[in-house]
Amino acid sequence: MTDALGPTAVQLAGAHLLGELDLLVEQITAEVWRAVPAYSDIVMERSALEQHVRPNIQGTLEYMHSGRDIDDDDRRRLEVLGRSRALQGVPQAAMIQSFRIAERALVDAFCVFCIRSAFNSAEQRSGIQAISAIMDRVERTAFEAYLDTQRELELDRGASIAMLVTRLVDSSVGDQVDIDAQARLIGANPAMPYRSIALMVRRGDESAGAADPARDLTRLRRHIQARLREARVPSVIAGVRDNALILLVPVTDRDALAAIRRAVMPGQLRMDVVGGAGDVYPSLFEARDSCRQALAALEVAARRAASTRWSSSATWPST
Repeated sequence: MTDALGPTAVQLAGAHLLGELDLLVEQITAEVWRAVPAYSDIVMERSALEQHVRPNIQGTLEYMHSGRDIDDDDRRRLEVLGRSRALQGVPQAAMIQSFRIAERALVDAFCVFCIRSAFNSAEQRSGIQAISAIMDRVERTAFEAYLDTQRELELDRGASIAMLVTRLVDSSVGDQVDIDAQARLIGANPAMPYRSIALMVRRGDESAGAADPARDLTRLRRHIQARLREARVPSVIAGVRDNALILLVPVTDRDALAAIRRAVMPGQLRMDVVGGAGDVYPSLFEARDSCRQALAALEVAARRAASTRWSSSATWPST
C-alpha cells in the first residue's frame, strides 16, 4: 500500500489511530451496547463485549497501517468470535449491525485524520474503500463461523425436537421430569396447554407403488414450517411417528393453528394430506394423550373417502 512517494493516507491514519485505540474501543463498545439490544438483553456484561471489540479494532488498525491481510491467528480469533455469538443466541442482524457500527466509527476517525492532515479527496476516498474492504474480510470470516455453528445447532435442535415427540408419545407418568427438561432445552414451555395435530400424506392407487413416506413427510414438514415462519410462529413442536407428522401446538397461539390449516388446504401442496386432531391438554406432558388421540383420529381419516380430509376427537380447531 506504500507508493513511491511514501506511506498512504490509510497507512498513516492506521498508525495514528493505534495511539487512540482506547478511545475508539470505548466509543464503539458504547454505541454497540446502546444500539444493539441483543448484547445487553441476552449476552453479556459490557466489559465482556469490550474484550471482543478491542482485538478486532486493533487488528483492523494494524491492517490499515501495514497493508497486510488477516493471517491464521486472526482467522482463528474471528472464528471463535463468530462461534461464540451463535452459541449465545445473538441474532444475525445484531452481528451485522455491530460490524457496521465499528466500520462507521473507523471511517469517521479516518476522515477526521485526513482533514487535519490536509489529504485530498482522492486519498480520502481511497482510504475509505480500503477500510471497507478490510472490514468486509473481518466480518466475512467471523460470519462464516457464525453460520456454520448455527447450522450445527439447528441440526441438533431438530434431532432433539424429533426425539421429544417420540418420547412424549411413548411416555409414562414417571417420564414427566425428563420430558419437561428436554422441552425447555429446545425453548418450549412445558407448562402451557397444547393440542396435537397428526398429518399424513395419502396417495392414490396409481401412485402408491412409487410412494416414499419418509420423503413425503419431509416435504410436508418443510412446507408447514415455511408457512409457520411466514406467519412468524416459532412455537410449534414437530416430529414424526408411525408415518405421521405430529405437531404440538400451544393452544394460546391462534396464528399457529390458522397457519397449519392454511398450509394443508387443497392447492397448497402437490399431495393429498389427511389429518387428525386431539383434545386440548393443560400441559405438554399431558398432551401425550392428545398425540395418541390425533394418531387414532388420523387412522380414521385415512380410511375414509377421498373427499374427507379430517377426523378428530374434537372438531378441527378453528382457533
